Amino acid sequence: MTRYLPTQNWPIRLLSLLSLSLASLSWAHDSEHGTIPAEPGWQLGAALGVAYSDAQYPAQPVSGVLGTGDVPHDGQGWRLEHGAVNAGVRINDWLGAEVGVGWHDQDEMHWESAWLQIEPHWQGQDLTLGLGRNSVPIGAVWQQAGHLDRFMLMPLVKQAFLGGDWIANGGQLSWRGDTGSWHSGITLSAWRQTEYPLGQESGTFPVLQLETRNADWQISVFASRLSSTQRQSSAQQTSAGHSHDSSSCAPVKRNVVCYAGDTDLLGASLAWQSPWPALSIRAAGAWRQERGTLRSSTSEAAYDSRSWGGWLEPRWQFTPQWEIAARYEWLQGNNELRGYAAQLLAQQARLSPNEGGERYSLMLGWRPHRSTLIALEAGQEQHHGQDNRYLALRASWQLADLWHGSW
Repeated sequence: MTRYLPTQNWPIRLLSLLSLSLASLSWAHDSEHGTIPAEPGWQLGAALGVAYSDAQYPAQPVSGVLGTGDVPHDGQGWRLEHGAVNAGVRINDWLGAEVGVGWHDQDEMHWESAWLQIEPHWQGQDLTLGLGRNSVPIGAVWQQAGHLDRFMLMPLVKQAFLGGDWIANGGQLSWRGDTGSWHSGITLSAWRQTEYPLGQESGTFPVLQLETRNADWQISVFASRLSSTQRQSSAQQTSAGHSHDSSSCAPVKRNVVCYAGDTDLLGASLAWQSPWPALSIRAAGAWRQERGTLRSSTSEAAYDSRSWGGWLEPRWQFTPQWEIAARYEWLQGNNELRGYAAQLLAQQARLSPNEGGERYSLMLGWRPHRSTLIALEAGQEQHHGQDNRYLALRASWQLADLWHGSW
C-alpha cells in the first residue's frame, strides 16, 4: 500500500520532513570520460545519497503503458538513495580505464562501470573507442534525469521505457567534429544485457546517437531496436527498490505478465540557454513501438503497442544563489491485444484501464556554494484515477574530484 503526503497541514508536514542527499558526482551515470582523468594519472571519486521521508511519495506504474514489472517503493524513514565508488586511470594520451560500483537502499552492490577507453589519433580525427560496462549513450539530458537530480523522482517515461538508468555491457565508437560554432558527434554502439528493457536470453542490441551543440543549444537524438524473449513487464502486487538485476519469466509465475517480441525506441532531448542568462530550458521525449506476444500463467495474446512520453523543465536562476524550476511530465500508450482472454490479460498487464499519467513538480533551490543545493519541492501526480500530492525538502552536495594524482 502506497501512502502520500496529505494536502492539508503542509507547513506542519514540511517541518517534519527532511530529505538529505549527497548528490552523485557528475560522472556517476553521465560523463563522456567518466572518472578517467584528462591527463595521465589516476582519480578516485565517491557518491552518497541518503533520504528521510515521513511518508511514501508517488512511485506507481502508469496504467496503459507496459512497464518494468516492478512497483518501485520509496520507503519511509531513513534510506540510502544512492551510493557509488569510482576509480579512473589514464595511462597516456590515448588509453584510459575506469571501474565503478553502486548500491541503492537495501539492494545488493552492482557494477555501474568497468570500462576501457581508447582515443586513437587517426588522420586528425577525434575518435573514441570504448569497451566494457557503462551507461548506454542516449544524451546528457536523458542520462542526468532521475538519480539525485534537481527533482526527486525519476521521469515517468524514463522509468517506464528504460527502467531507470540504462547500464549495459558492450562497446561503442564515437566521432566528434566541429562545423563553424557547432560541435557535433555520432556514436555507434552495441550492447548486451539481461535486465529491463530487455530480459533473460536476449541478444545484442544496437544504439545510434547523434548530437550537436554550441554555446546556447545542445540537441541529441537516439534510436535502438531491442528483441526480447523473456522480459517481465508487469507483476501485480509486487514491489522492489531500484535494481539492475534481471527479472524472471521462466517459467511465468502467477500474477506476472511477460513480453516477447521487438521494441523500437526513438528518443530526443534538448537543452537551451536563453539570451537571458537566468533562464534555461531542458526538454526530452521518446516514442516506443512494440510488436510481439504477452503471456501470463493463464492466457496469451498478440500484442501491438505504441507509447510516448516526455518532460519539459524550465529553470530561472533569479540570483547567483537562488533558482526556481518546474517540470511537467506526461506518459501515454495505445495498445491492441488479440487472443484468448485478452481483456483479462490487459488488466493483469495494467494496460486496462488506459489512463496514462501526468506529473507536475516545482522546486525552489538555494546554493550556498556551487557544489551544494538545498531545495524545497512540491509535486502532483495524476494517474490511476488519483490525484496524489507530495512535498519534500532536499539537500545535495557534489564533489567532482575526491582524490587524484599524476605521473
